[in-house]
Amino acid sequence: MDKTKLKIDKEKELLTLILYGPEHANLIFETIAIDMISKENRGIFEAIKELKPIDEDNILWELNKHSLYEIINLKVSTDIGLHIKQFFEIYDSIRVDNLLRESLKESENCFSNPDVVMNLKNKLEIELEKYTRFERALTFNESLYSIIERIENRVHKSDSITTKNFFSFNTATGGLREGNLIGIAGAFKNGKTTFGMNLILDIAGQNIPSAIFSLEMSKSEIEEKILSYKAGITYEKIRNPQRLSDDEKLTINKFLTKNKSAEKLFLFDRKFTLSEIETTVKGLCNREKVKVILIDYLGLIKTTAKNIENREREISHLSNSLKILAKETETVIFVLSQLNRSGIKEASSINLAESIALARESDFLFTIYKPDVEKYKKITMDGREIPINESNFIVKLDSSRHTQSGKEFLLELSESGKMREIETRYDLSYLNSVSEPFEL
Repeated sequence: MDKTKLKIDKEKELLTLILYGPEHANLIFETIAIDMISKENRGIFEAIKELKPIDEDNILWELNKHSLYEIINLKVSTDIGLHIKQFFEIYDSIRVDNLLRESLKESENCFSNPDVVMNLKNKLEIELEKYTRFERALTFNESLYSIIERIENRVHKSDSITTKNFFSFNTATGGLREGNLIGIAGAFKNGKTTFGMNLILDIAGQNIPSAIFSLEMSKSEIEEKILSYKAGITYEKIRNPQRLSDDEKLTINKFLTKNKSAEKLFLFDRKFTLSEIETTVKGLCNREKVKVILIDYLGLIKTTAKNIENREREISHLSNSLKILAKETETVIFVLSQLNRSGIKEASSINLAESIALARESDFLFTIYKPDVEKYKKITMDGREIPINESNFIVKLDSSRHTQSGKEFLLELSESGKMREIETRYDLSYLNSVSEPFEL
């Protein structure tokens, strides 16, 4: 059976329906996108769509221009709904055939066929969801009772994800929800990876299945950083265990004995392409019910997408794809991003490296930076003066779709890599200044 020929014939039947019932044109063009039409017939559909008015004479003129005389003599049923349904059945069948062929081709050069199967399964599920296209859309009023019920359920059981140790982060976001994309941007060596790791370790510690994709560090480095964080021992000593004291060795042994948590935290460290990240995340969601993902970092993801002209477009494509992935998998995705050189002096979304697309796609975009200890010597909080040192970091909610942006909070980093929140409202002032405090 030549499905492509069947589809072309069905398109010609639709043209006949438009010719003898121009009133059908609006329904056809509202239901069938032009890019679904085959190349052979796309031109005539585009031409008819642009007609003003769409009437028999104008349609005949266009059919003659495109040498489609046989349309005039076709005999078809006048059941427009049936013809549209049959068109989609053929169109969907061709789409599935193409997916199967692509997967077979992909499996020829792949040693991990389960990944190919999982990828195919996810794509087929998306195709199956399209069969709801003929269901009647509900109005807001018709959905109102289910909306109220969803909100009432939140009173008894929150559907948001919050941290245990970062109150200001929770306040800034109002809690994270399924489908959220959270960007964390910082200049080189300004704490973005450490902050991201602290957030996901906090969440995973609440027995929420999570995963870390590190395209920069090796898996062993991530594991040792996590051990340092959890055991409270300096990372440098974990890397060089001959420097561990007897007490620190005893601390690690005690941690191993007591660590009987059912925590699920999955670690990945190879150079993933976007497609591989998408497939792996979907597999983790299906098999392990993973809800939170950390990707370190955006600029190291490669894409196999074609027709991308430059790096800025590529980063934009990556940001958009990760937002779509969060929505499709109903997960929370943290993605880290570099700030350019100007970001060292001004930690802001306008200084995102290579593209500001992440700011556009993120539900929340945080920037993190180290305060200038040469310029600002202390922090004044509630009349108390707190000295600034190299272990301090300032986090700012740079942009938000759901809450007021601009909120800032101060963190302090311990030698073991654990961050703690010091204060949420503060201003910076010169050590010897007698003028009004400088507001950040």
